[in-house]
Formats: sequence, structure tokens, C-alpha cells
Amino acid sequence: MWRGKSDYDKTAEVQRLIKALPAVSKLAYENVSSVRTAVALYNSLNETQKALVTSEEKAALQQASAKADELEVSHVKELISAIGQVTLDKDKQITEANTAYNSLSEELKAKVGNYSVLEKALKELQKLKAGASGSGSGSGSGTGNPVKKPSGSTKSINLSSGKRGGTAASKSGGSTSTKAGGTSAKKKGESEADAEGKVIQREAGKRTGGTTAVNAETSTAGTVWTVAARKVTSEIADVLHGTKKLKRLPSSADDYSQDQIAALTGTYQAYTALSEEEQKAVQESPRYPKFEKALESLGTRYHYDESTGTDLRDNADDALPWYVQLSVRPQLLTEEQEQKIKEVLGEKSEIFSMSEINFVNTLDGEGWEPEQLVKVKLPMVDLGDYETAVVVHRKEDGSLEFLDGKISGSDIVFQASEFSEYGIAGMMGDTASLLDASGKEERKVPVWPFAAGGGAAAFCLLILVLVRRAEKKHES
Repeated sequence: MWRGKSDYDKTAEVQRLIKALPAVSKLAYENVSSVRTAVALYNSLNETQKALVTSEEKAALQQASAKADELEVSHVKELISAIGQVTLDKDKQITEANTAYNSLSEELKAKVGNYSVLEKALKELQKLKAGASGSGSGSGSGTGNPVKKPSGSTKSINLSSGKRGGTAASKSGGSTSTKAGGTSAKKKGESEADAEGKVIQREAGKRTGGTTAVNAETSTAGTVWTVAARKVTSEIADVLHGTKKLKRLPSSADDYSQDQIAALTGTYQAYTALSEEEQKAVQESPRYPKFEKALESLGTRYHYDESTGTDLRDNADDALPWYVQLSVRPQLLTEEQEQKIKEVLGEKSEIFSMSEINFVNTLDGEGWEPEQLVKVKLPMVDLGDYETAVVVHRKEDGSLEFLDGKISGSDIVFQASEFSEYGIAGMMGDTASLLDASGKEERKVPVWPFAAGGGAAAFCLLILVLVRRAEKKHES
């Protein structure tokens, strides 16, 4: 991000961002992203560049960062307070509040004083869903059915594996006409689901009429075309092409509105609630590939953090599903925390770009942990006169380990399955002493000696070593 810029240019950009922030007393939740971006860019400066930032500007950034934390906590509290009486119709609202809560750091979660209200709402919602599922009102809406994580690849999403569910009433009228392979539009008064079904049956070489909730048609391709499958197919058409209440889906996920994201997510949940036979029927729809592409596009949005440049988009869907949202919060370290790192890396060292990384499952709002290694790209910083770059992870259990990483272009790339705080440090010399301290090939040590000191346990580190000698420094 800094290629070709002088120390003064890099510092000036950070100063411009700091000055552009509203006064702390006027900061609003909408400004949180701007504050995080300013913190991330400040962290990426080296000591020489940071020295050009005035003490007043540093103080302003620290105050803005602390206020941003308060605003995020307040936002979550407001979402929880707005839940009110729990009904099945509050599913989306409760999930939104739960997602916002689990996007917070552990420290900020502890400040959400009304979390017990959210906890109670989640339990009541699950009881309502269980009751609705038991009374046979399940499949088509996606409520009350557990969502099965799909398998996939780095290229596309595979939605073919889902939980079995019952059938639901057909969705009728009001949607746009259906065309595929030169077929005619739906007849007046005919639902989108019925029109879509007839198109699919004709493509399979067999025309059928409408079906009821009791009877289902089987195409020549061997797929089951039920009312529930028709309903999901209709919902896909509505999401892609829009309705009176929902605009047509943009080509870029960056332009998706919250309502469009909610509609995509709900349709996906309804799809996964179908039986495998019903899913196959939905997959015959000419709109299904576009639906897959829309989910994949949303996944690329979820897996990249613009404020810090943290990039997890180069992962297979089975390692990092599309519906898992990356949450990154850049941290401003105290002098004490920086000093603790220097006790490990040496006095001639410096910490850059420390950020807390965690994940949230947007389908239910719960925190999410990977079951396998996830590839992470962090933007490489300007090391200045330092010879070696070290990626640092603030580990929750107080242990330290060393892992190999790779500098690729302007990024540092590594793999991890445990996430909390990660950053980059610069140091002099190589990393032999750090690796020798582990005494093992996997480069793990339980706890560094300095961790026994007061306050040090709050900054125990997992260090992924990325050797970068002076002669291999990235070009400015």
C-alpha cells in the first residue's frame, strides 16, 4: 500500500485521515470504519515515520479508537434492546444482534450489559423453531432446520448437500416473468414457481402441470419437483431479479444492500432445508448458477477487510464457507505491550499492524472457528532498517509457537487454524535464536520467560516467523 512513497508522504496520508475524523464528541457509529482505517495505517508506519506524527495527532487517534469501541458496544446494546417479544418473525433481527455481538472482541463483549437479554431471546427462538418444525411448517422457510455446511472448492460453491426438510405452501404471484431457452413468459395468474417448474419440465422433455403439497412430479431427469422446491426456485428468482419491495441484485457484492443480503441468506437456508432430491430439482433451474455465483460473490465480500487489507479470499469453501464473515479490529498497543515484545525480539525491534481477527457465522450469528488451516494474507509493511519481518499472534492460552510463512509480492502469507490478534514486527538479525528457543521442528514453546512478569500474560504471543534479510527488502 506504501510502494513508491517517501516517509513524509506516508505520514502525511495518516495525518490526513486523523484530521478528517470528526471530534470525539461528534463521532457516530457510521464513523467507526474510518477510525479503524486510520488506526491500521498508523500501525503500519515504522518508528521513523511515526515520529513525524505529532503527539496531539496520536492522542486524537487514541481517543477516537477508544470512542469507536464504545460506539460498537452501544450499537450491539441497541440491537439487543430492540428485540422485544420473541416471535418467529424476529429470527432475522435476533440473528443480526447475535452477529454484531460475536463480531466484538472478548474485551468488548464483556461490556455488553444486556447480553443476557440476547441469550434468553436465542433460547426462546430455538424453542419456537422446534415447535414450528414439529408441527410440519418447516422446509420452505428454512426456519427450524439446522443448516448443513456445504462442501466446495476455491472456484465455486457447492450447494448440493443439505438437510432434509418437509414441504411448505407455494409462494404465489407478484414476481417477474420467467424465461429460459426461448420459452414463453408465465401465464396471467400463474405463480413464478409454477412457471419455472414448467420451463424445467419442458427442458427435461416432459411437461407437467402444477403440483400440490401432497403430490410431487418427477422429471425425466429423475428429480423430484415438489411445492417446497418450487417455492425455493421462486425465491431465487425474486432475489436475483427483484420484487416490489426488493431491488434487482447488483452484479457486485460490494453493492448488495442489507435487505438483499438477508434475502440471499434466507433463500440459501431454505434451499439447504430441502431433501437432496428437491435440491436436484432446484438445480435444474436456469437461474440456479446465478444464485451460486451471487453467494460466491458475497463470500468474497465477507472474507476481505478493507480497512486493514486482511485478505482470506484465497480459501476453499470447505475451509472457509461463503457465509462466514471475517471481523478485523486494528489495535493501538501501549508502550508496556510494545516493551514486552522487545524483551523477546530484542531492543532493536518494533511491532506493526496488530489487529484482532475473528469470524462470525452469518446464518445464525454465532462465533465460528475453522476446522482446518485457513490461508491469511496481511499487507507487508515498510521495515525501514530492520532485517527480518515477524508475524505476531496474540494467543489466548498463553503459549508461543513458531510457524513458517512466506512473503509474496506486497503480502505476508501464512496458514492458521486459531485466531485472535495478529500483527507484524520488524527485528534485526535472523530468527535462529527464536527457533532455537522452541527446541522442536514444529517450533512451539509453552510460555516465554518474560510471561511470568506482571502484566505480561496479557500479551503472550504466537509468532510466525518470516525471515526477510536486508538484501531482500521489498522495493520502495
